[in-house]
Amino acid sequence: MISLGTLGGVNSSAYGINNSGQVVGESDTGPVLQLRSRFTDFSLFGTRDAFLWTEGIGMRDLGHLGGGTSRATAINNNGLAVGSSTLSNGAVHAFSWTHTNGMIDLNNLLPLFSGWILVEANSVNDSGQITGLGLHNGAQRAFRLDPPRIVIKSD
Repeated sequence: MISLGTLGGVNSSAYGINNSGQVVGESDTGPVLQLRSRFTDFSLFGTRDAFLWTEGIGMRDLGHLGGGTSRATAINNNGLAVGSSTLSNGAVHAFSWTHTNGMIDLNNLLPLFSGWILVEANSVNDSGQITGLGLHNGAQRAFRLDPPRIVIKSD
């Protein structure tokens, strides 16, 4: 049994693991002192961010899409992690994360006017295909996204 730790807070939860033993999930990032109202007391609360844990390295904060919270739910054997994150306007969007590209809103990979809003990415295979929950023209639907291949040219 291995304790994966936290990102500075009290709690963490793991949701996915790949064949290399890398683990993804979410963790408290630490307590934040906040005034509840002008006339009451202070309270402690923290944000929760997606993490990637690697043996020998530990837990890495994957960040968020601007809204302060995220959760990674799966990772493939190539190190591609997926999950969901809040935006600054409070909406929740599906994301992918790689060491090279960081966190990407999967909705940015869709054609314009597709009618889709990808809300949660729940699984990813070694081909990079992602499944999850979205809204298609306002109706809740399961999705499979086949992201475009990124070609890296070398000189």
